[in-house]
Amino acid sequence: MKSNYMENEKQDTIFVQGMFWRPRPETAPEFVRGKIAMNVRDMKQFFIDNAQHISGKGFINVDLMKSQKGTYYFKLDTWKPKNTDTVAEIKQDIRKTLNPNITAEEAEILAEHRAKHNKKVEIEYPEEEIDESMIPF
Repeated sequence: MKSNYMENEKQDTIFVQGMFWRPRPETAPEFVRGKIAMNVRDMKQFFIDNAQHISGKGFINVDLMKSQKGTYYFKLDTWKPKNTDTVAEIKQDIRKTLNPNITAEEAEILAEHRAKHNKKVEIEYPEEEIDESMIPF
């Protein structure tokens, strides 16, 4: 599998502003691996400045990197597929596989089944007063 990291190294590094990693404190349990501190004001500005890297689902990807000096930092992952047409074609093929074309007759049958299963059930409750002393909280 080809790594995207080599391709990313050719691009300018965008450091994530306002996000810092700290190693696990000695007093922390073993399952704690480290801490991440975020400055909300700096992060907000970082998101605004790099909005083009936010996905359609609202995600932005960052990599935790280790410098030659041994310190850790966050770098914006700017990798995108080179051929977005191919990605779109693959997604379209998946949609066709999951939802193949159906005949009008099959569509009617499906609509009838959906209507049967999606009926609202109305429940009638007695119009009695609720005794508040019976409520456990």
